[in-house]
Amino acid sequence: MPFRDEAEKLLDELSRTVEATLARAARDGIHEIDVLQTMLHDDLAALVYERLRRRPMVLPVVVEV
Repeated sequence: MPFRDEAEKLLDELSRTVEATLARAARDGIHEIDVLQTMLHDDLAALVYERLRRRPMVLPVVVEV
């Protein structure tokens, strides 16, 4: 199933982007939830647009524990 393979690749790339964004935020000392959500939104939206030429609604939710 080519669609499934492509979807899995995109999800893997999105996961790596989330990890990289959070690592960058930690390295830069960013701990505010609203700033983290904005960073995640911008990075994920840019990746999806780059790959699919679509602008889906990206709703990152960061929960403090």
